[in-house]
Amino acid sequence: MAEQTATTAATTTTGGKKGATYTWGTGRRKTSVARVRIAPGSGKFLIKDHTIEQYFFDPKSRGDCVAPLKATNTFGKWDVFVNVHGGGQTGQSGAI
Repeated sequence: MAEQTATTAATTTTGGKKGATYTWGTGRRKTSVARVRIAPGSGKFLIKDHTIEQYFFDPKSRGDCVAPLKATNTFGKWDVFVNVHGGGQTGQSGAI
């Protein structure tokens, strides 16, 4: 059975700390749903207030999360903040 992945259109919002501009997006895979907010920054990657290394113990799951940033040569240039729920590690990393 093929994987099911869907995303919604991104929304840009000005606000938050120091009036930063964030771009919001939503990703889904199986029963997992991820709400992702990105902003230009130092490369911080937080999932539910944990670093990616603390949240995902499997290197493949971590790689799935950062693959779009590496593919576009923007890894380390954007701060990424994620709220994800549902499913397991593979589903959550795919949703992110």
